[in-house]
Amino acid sequence: MDFDFLASLLHYVSSLFVHFRYLPPECFELSKTPLISSKVDVWSAGVLFYQMLFGRRPFGHDQTQERILREDTIINARKVEFPSRPAVSNEAKVSPPVFL
Repeated sequence: MDFDFLASLLHYVSSLFVHFRYLPPECFELSKTPLISSKVDVWSAGVLFYQMLFGRRPFGHDQTQERILREDTIINARKVEFPSRPAVSNEAKVSPPVFL
């Protein structure tokens, strides 16, 4: 089995499924190499939690992937809007939940 080919194929397939909606702003800064760490996963989890709670994405909800990239939606996002329903406490808006 050609493992180099398999690795290349896996990389290609995984690149097809990257969703810009879940990447943090630093991944969009083209002027420098993005620092990819586990913090990217924390950001993505926060976006997913928001989406599960409110039924919409916090940034670029009605935008296509292409438009998010073209208009720098994630980089330009400065504020997260919290809908009135379901009610979310101020503590939950400020601090990440602590899981045991």
